[in-house]
Amino acid sequence: MGFRKAVIALMLVIGVGISVSNGLYLNGLFTDNAILQIARPEITAPQARIYGATALNETIKITGTNGFPTLQAEPVAVPGSESGEGAWSVTVPAPENGKMGPFNITVASVDQSGKATNSTTFGNVFFGDIILCSGQSNMELSVAATDNATAEKAGASQYQNIHLFNVVHNESNTSISTIAGAWQVASNVSVPGFSAVCYITGRMLVDWLRAVKQETELHIGLIESNIGGTTVHFWAPPDVGEACNKTGILPWKGEAAQHVAGWLWNAMINPISMQGSGYPIMTAMYYQGEADSGENDVMSTAAYTCELANMIRFWRKEWNQTAMPFVNVQLPGGGYGGCDPGDVDTGFGGWDGIRAAQQRTSRLVGNTGMVVSVDQGGALHYPHKSEVAHRASLWVRQLAYGDATAHAQGPTFLFATKTSPDAMEVTLNFHVSNGPLKLASAWICEKVRPCTWPGINVTCCNGSAPSVVSLRLHGIYYHTDRPGHHGGNISETWSWVPAAIELNAAANTVTAKPLLPPLNFHGWPQYYSDYLGTEAFSIEDVVVNGVGRPACAIVDANGIPVGTYEPTPVLVVPAQ
Repeated sequence: MGFRKAVIALMLVIGVGISVSNGLYLNGLFTDNAILQIARPEITAPQARIYGATALNETIKITGTNGFPTLQAEPVAVPGSESGEGAWSVTVPAPENGKMGPFNITVASVDQSGKATNSTTFGNVFFGDIILCSGQSNMELSVAATDNATAEKAGASQYQNIHLFNVVHNESNTSISTIAGAWQVASNVSVPGFSAVCYITGRMLVDWLRAVKQETELHIGLIESNIGGTTVHFWAPPDVGEACNKTGILPWKGEAAQHVAGWLWNAMINPISMQGSGYPIMTAMYYQGEADSGENDVMSTAAYTCELANMIRFWRKEWNQTAMPFVNVQLPGGGYGGCDPGDVDTGFGGWDGIRAAQQRTSRLVGNTGMVVSVDQGGALHYPHKSEVAHRASLWVRQLAYGDATAHAQGPTFLFATKTSPDAMEVTLNFHVSNGPLKLASAWICEKVRPCTWPGINVTCCNGSAPSVVSLRLHGIYYHTDRPGHHGGNISETWSWVPAAIELNAAANTVTAKPLLPPLNFHGWPQYYSDYLGTEAFSIEDVVVNGVGRPACAIVDANGIPVGTYEPTPVLVVPAQ
């Protein structure tokens, strides 16, 4: 072990890991029911490690049942430390007999005479795949709070090859290595209090592994590390704050507490990664962004893109897993910001702007997947998490297991065109890998009022879906001689309006026509007589699923919607 790893490991265990007995320490992840990551070199996931600290004049011997390999490690002294203890770490090879578990693993410190001075045993341990689930309250929302809680609880005993670890909440303005929690086997007791998105994703992966891959022995370990109401710069390593100019004391929920960038990374993620010397994982899942949309902090689309993209890169660096799959859940429909997305880089109305940033990140950073949830909920903590977990499981299958049949990517909006500058009809072009395009009712339809204009009747999927596509119109009008107006003056206005759409599934296109606002709508002339006529309007930009709460969604054959996109200029392409 090199000096850097020894320092990291010693930080990890001295005083902050599990003190097994005097002078023998293990990290808090090594408990009964632990899952140890198996090597997956195609996604740079290494074989598991066991690590800790002991007295410098002792040797670590690790033994186990059921064919678990016998291992030995020597503690390494750390210059400057006067504790008399040294750090040790050992990679665990897969058993030669192919057994994946269960193992009872004994870690013992042995003195120079060969006598064991201290020891501990943790049992029911399996090799498998680890998924880390992080973010804020929508990742934290438990199975018990979902609309399918009764069924999930009743079926939990069928998934005892899923093991759960819930990281106890902690915080630090400096990098520490404390971690607390305990692995639990999935059951009707442990599942209800665990993250719904995380657990149901794991459960669906197990269903697929059993039914399609005939993998009945593989275990899935789920680690939940999240806190509601937290912003992205708290989960990113401090280097990300420096790269994105997010340093110094940062607010959280209006508290006066002195929080700095990375304070949750320091306490709840770093103890797992330990700069490449910690607990390897297969995949990371992240569901966050609401707190950056205007409730606790206001970030532009560009700023959030910087932090999220660099957070992913730095997480991979800190685990020393350059191709680690990363699955990000995009914010659902609704949220702060109202109906106008505004300027994409200088404010950009609440959740709409964060959704645009999440979309940008999925294009910028490789081996990532974005779960679209715009059709699944309008409330902040919507209870319908099963479909989001289903879509997340498709991304894990595709990115981590190389499943070409997963079809995790929904339809992708490419560009929009019109035949002349004043044309009032726009053609939207899509790439569809699993067609054809369809129009489906959003789950929130009629449960939450769609964001729309008074006087426009929004119904669900009746051939016209006003909130699915929004168009930004440039309007010209004149002021009359009425009070408060200046006769003869010409004015301009820009505003977003909903569009009626029609699908052409064979061509993977959608035509969109603006629905003009009614009288007295803010930002528009007060009287129809003020308009210069239809020819005075022009369509300049389009956004798909990007404004408010859509009553319907454009989906593919699997029902996966178009991802939310930022405002895109409409091109003028004359008809041939």
